[in-house]
Amino acid sequence: SKVELRDGGGDGNLKRVWKALDTSGQFGLVRHKVVILHDCDSDVEDGEKGTVFRRKISLLQEGPIK
Repeated sequence: SKVELRDGGGDGNLKRVWKALDTSGQFGLVRHKVVILHDCDSDVEDGEKGTVFRRKISLLQEGPIK
């Protein structure tokens, strides 16, 4: 009940959300913590602005999925 998951619609959409918030200066208006989570093959860097965090999942060399 304390966590809400939403599908971001892919890497491109997640990048656009981050850029739109950065461009508009809306980071300070986000009341709850938000994590924008990218797949391991994304070319983004981790970032943090106010209560909005951008993270990339680490690549697991020995994971169950190749």
